[in-house]
Amino acid sequence: MKMHSFMKEKQDNIKSDSQYLTLLSQWIKFEQHNENWQENVLTKLGSFPHLFTYDKNQLIEEFNLSEKDIAFISLIYAASIRILKSEIYNKNILQFKKYLTDYLIAFLSRETVEHFYIILLDRNAHIISISHQASGTVSTTSIHIREIAKCALKFDVESLILVHNHPSGIALPSEADKKLTYILVEALEAVNIDIADHIIIGNGNYFSFVESGLLNPQNKEMIMPL
Repeated sequence: MKMHSFMKEKQDNIKSDSQYLTLLSQWIKFEQHNENWQENVLTKLGSFPHLFTYDKNQLIEEFNLSEKDIAFISLIYAASIRILKSEIYNKNILQFKKYLTDYLIAFLSRETVEHFYIILLDRNAHIISISHQASGTVSTTSIHIREIAKCALKFDVESLILVHNHPSGIALPSEADKKLTYILVEALEAVNIDIADHIIIGNGNYFSFVESGLLNPQNKEMIMPL
């Protein structure tokens, strides 16, 4: 509670990753050999959010953090996931997609295995449910299209969003991703269910088929299998 109150009081004045790191140092004892210690830490991490997806053994080895520090970081991460998840419900998620992508990045960026989810939406684009469909390499052989259709029909959804992560950290669609998207669009059209988007999560970033134009009917050839 003390940390929450302190951060709430300070957050409006925070403008950079270095400032967030300085704030966190109230509880986690980073080695501060010089006045630019924040930049040295961020150079290794890449960015402040990567602190929460970094391997804990590397954190201990590279930053001389204690097990208590690691437990505190894990607690912050778990609390953040819970808060971000609460923000994606009871709103038109297609109009407020940033809430969704923030949650998905936090939730999936650290996964070392590929996971495939469908997000079921009602007619107001509110989330009804998030359903895990498969783990492992995402392809037309690993995804059971009939099961996706059955799940969508069970909840009487208007549309759904496809989501999967790339453990490589690179959020760009493969040919298999494009082929799967095209097949699902065609299959679900037959039962009047729309694919609202396909979001791929990388390491701290995402790729949207809608935002890139890949789900535009005029660009259908872009997601056609070769």
